[in-house]
Amino acid sequence: MRHIYGILTTLTALLLLAACTADGTDPAPQQTPATQLLLEGTILTGNSPVTRVGGTEAIQNTHLDAGNRVGGFIYRHGTDAKETTGEKYGYTNYPFDTWQANYLYNPNQPLFPVQGAEQRVDIYAYAPYVDETVNASYATLNTAHTFTVKTDQTKRADFVASDLLWGYRNQDNTDPYLSAVTMVTPITTQNQIVPIKFSHMLSQVYVEISAGDGVTTDQLEGAEVKLNGVTLDGTLNFKTGALTCGTTTGTVKVLKCGYKYDTNGSQVLINKTSEATDYAAHFKGAAIVYPVATLPTTVTLTITTSVTTYTANLKTTAITKWEAGKKYIYQVSISATGLVLITTVSDWTPGSTTSGAAE
Repeated sequence: MRHIYGILTTLTALLLLAACTADGTDPAPQQTPATQLLLEGTILTGNSPVTRVGGTEAIQNTHLDAGNRVGGFIYRHGTDAKETTGEKYGYTNYPFDTWQANYLYNPNQPLFPVQGAEQRVDIYAYAPYVDETVNASYATLNTAHTFTVKTDQTKRADFVASDLLWGYRNQDNTDPYLSAVTMVTPITTQNQIVPIKFSHMLSQVYVEISAGDGVTTDQLEGAEVKLNGVTLDGTLNFKTGALTCGTTTGTVKVLKCGYKYDTNGSQVLINKTSEATDYAAHFKGAAIVYPVATLPTTVTLTITTSVTTYTANLKTTAITKWEAGKKYIYQVSISATGLVLITTVSDWTPGSTTSGAAE
């Protein structure tokens, strides 16, 4: 699975320079002296970028996307709720904003507990952030939290809002890339920096459209590319990381060929002469969907031009399921006689390619 690392910083200079703020739902403990909780990390090297409309555009590759908020649950080690007595330590669904690529922050910086025999903490985090006033389940760590992907992911913000991330850190180790089973010591106030490992919990379906024999690129301008019959909802337990797919299925818009969004939020045709590179890139796009153990024949790709609609079954010889954290690439060549698919499966790293015919 591809992993992302989020970073929280407490440097005063960063807070002074930050252009936006986050609202803490739980007041930080006021006991002194208190040690601030620092988190830092980077994307696991070797992963290819998460791509969306624009083909080569990387989203949440080396960092969380700007504006993507993270929710954090920080509790005394071995517990999964805020204390009701004593120091009343704990941070529940605590929001952090992204800033300057690699930083996440909240003006009311989380602190380590300063009272009691157990002064170590466990940390669980997810993105995108959901306020508990919108969904009450987000006020509890160890429960199933509902999450639904966007049905139109042609905009960057909606693509990011569909990319469910989860990570935890309840033990310490010197190498942030080691698996959880190798960690032996819980986080303590002696840690200067604590990495949080995030994982993509859903699947990415990436589509490339090209003109084949008897068809020109101009004829494909404005073609709407959609995934049909995909699972849209499910639940994730923020303590265990257990993902359960829901029963709601529907259609997700991936891209409109040759079009992009202008500053007013309207889709406009890209000039193929003056913006040739951008134009070509916008015949590629991706969407985030829920995994499926066995792809049914009802899961299809449709490409609707001004003349006709082409349909392809997304279950091929090479791709029979969609797994969490994997990227499924469908290269679609449209000819006068139909479609041909070239499919690639990878763990968001370069993978081998196989081919198959579409019905």
